[in-house]
Amino acid sequence: MLVEKNLVARQQFDTTTSQVAQLEAAVKGDEALIGYAEVNLGYATIRSPLNGRAGMRRIDSGNIVRANDANGIVTIAQIRPISLVFTLPEGALQDIVKAMSAGPLAVAAVSQDGGQEFDVGELSLIDNVIDQATGTIRLKATLPNESERLWPGQFVTARLRLSTLKGALTIPSAAVQNGPEGRFAYLVKDGLAEVRKLKLGRVDSETAVVEAGLEAGDVVVTSGHYRLQPGSRVSVESSAPTPPVVASRRD
Repeated sequence: MLVEKNLVARQQFDTTTSQVAQLEAAVKGDEALIGYAEVNLGYATIRSPLNGRAGMRRIDSGNIVRANDANGIVTIAQIRPISLVFTLPEGALQDIVKAMSAGPLAVAAVSQDGGQEFDVGELSLIDNVIDQATGTIRLKATLPNESERLWPGQFVTARLRLSTLKGALTIPSAAVQNGPEGRFAYLVKDGLAEVRKLKLGRVDSETAVVEAGLEAGDVVVTSGHYRLQPGSRVSVESSAPTPPVVASRRD
């Protein structure tokens, strides 16, 4: 070293060494300030805990944002997957539990008029209590919603498939009537109304499974029952909103 060879004065060496130590300490102090600033910057970035779609912002530029503000900044809604919550009569609970023991149950989300099927998922949860006021139980299904046809807050009809009946004879539920002797339907035969007692299987809001009383191809009435009696003449008018329907077999 130069100082050992007396090429540099000891005092100058000590002064320079002290300055180097001071500058190194200053660098470490600046690095600590940078780390502290990075931590604060991280607090200034808000990250959503879930993937979803952001709604309209609830604040504007210049507004004061406080911690734990009840109004929030923006609402993030999860779209894919999406949950569908619906209710069923408590009488269906045992059938649902029994069907779930055999495997996952398919749930379809369809339009309220039944004309479109938006998506199909699986039943994911049955509530642990029955609503005594309504006699219903809440269920939840999870649907992938890859096409994003379902939206949070949207009203749809849920169809829960418990089983598949092969070759079942079905008619619209609107054709089923209740009488003193049980359920029946008006059959249209040779232009006249005829009462047929029915033995039914599963019945939902749209379809009834007929176990006995009708044959495939029979024509039944789905509206205007109050104007009919056995032997009444029936004619199908083009302006009729719901003309007679043919009983059919389906899977």
